[in-house]
Amino acid sequence: MTKTTRATLSERSRFTLPTMGTVATITTPVPLPQRLKERIGSELATLEGRLSKFLPGSDVWQLNQGGWVYVHPSTGALLLAARQFASLSEGAFTPLIGALADLWDVKAYLASVAAGVDPVLPEPEQIASARAACNPNLLEHGGGLNFRLRSGAKIDFGGIGKGFAADRIRDLCQRWGLEQALVDIGTSSVAALGGPWRVGVRAGTDTISEVVELGDGQSLSTSGDYLQRLPELVSGQVVHHIIDPATGRPASSGIRQVSVVCADGVRAEVCSTTALVGKRPRALFEGVRVVSVSR
Repeated sequence: MTKTTRATLSERSRFTLPTMGTVATITTPVPLPQRLKERIGSELATLEGRLSKFLPGSDVWQLNQGGWVYVHPSTGALLLAARQFASLSEGAFTPLIGALADLWDVKAYLASVAAGVDPVLPEPEQIASARAACNPNLLEHGGGLNFRLRSGAKIDFGGIGKGFAADRIRDLCQRWGLEQALVDIGTSSVAALGGPWRVGVRAGTDTISEVVELGDGQSLSTSGDYLQRLPELVSGQVVHHIIDPATGRPASSGIRQVSVVCADGVRAEVCSTTALVGKRPRALFEGVRVVSVSR
């Protein structure tokens, strides 16, 4: 993902901290109180501790081991929302993309290329098996906060977790009495409090191509293939990290980057990914504004 956000406020009003393998930035008219900074850091660490597939003991890690798991309410809400959005996406999004994400390890491919070694792509049989494990129906809800995955399915919230977290931090700032704040996680997931805010969207890794105005309570998501993409075709296959569940291969719609705005960070994340795959189902995109498309 290769985009950025900018607000017309001074650097002294920007608070940054590492989270979810990237950086979160909270921009406000005045510096944040130290106690709120600590609370933001704690909230982000807690969310990552529940949603990361890499951290042993997290809700997602436990689910990916198989068996019933009693999850935190915030995890349960995200699981149910993601399953509903998967249904609305007409197959272009699934929270159970984990098996395919593991199969198409673009970071490992990039390391191979850097070392002068040709990457070895998955075999058709491997792709078919991983695709079968991405069916959203393999996420079983046993009532309450009890969930399990069947048939080797794996959850990966990499595509929606940052949007979820950005909304949570925006809501936290509002509870602390702030009237203006722009929360930006990884420069691809943005949530606005107050406003209007002017947010710049980069065209790939270069210049800003669009300036988007965000109002109070709006969220922006950008999905793109620029950062995690092999520079050349491999056996005729374009290789990047946005996987189309319908084919089990990197999306080949010809779209390189999409930015959308709506009132829900998770929905925005799902819509930007779905549009990059090449679909815009009416039910999913109701109330969603597509603000930028790069090919």
